[in-house]
Amino acid sequence: VMLVIASYTGFWVPAAAAPARVALAFLCFLMVLTNLQAVETKLPPLKLTHHIWLIDFLAGCMLFCFASLLEYALVHVGLADVAKKAAAEADNKKYQEVNMRE
Repeated sequence: VMLVIASYTGFWVPAAAAPARVALAFLCFLMVLTNLQAVETKLPPLKLTHHIWLIDFLAGCMLFCFASLLEYALVHVGLADVAKKAAAEADNKKYQEVNMRE
């Protein structure tokens, strides 16, 4: 649970600091994955019909950490799109000013 909370603290990091946000979420994802693999190696071989709550819980935690990575990607794409539109508007405004002077 602490690793999922740690990965979601990245939402308080500024959106422009994408490497910091991704590194925080990715490290938490890898730690949960390592814990999941450690639990699976310690267990004896089981039939596929048995569910172990700890494995299900860690898989859910891993999904939440991965979801935060996807959210960071969506925010980054959105910010890039906004910056691209702002640059296009600035270029268009400069072009109109140059044409009005002539």
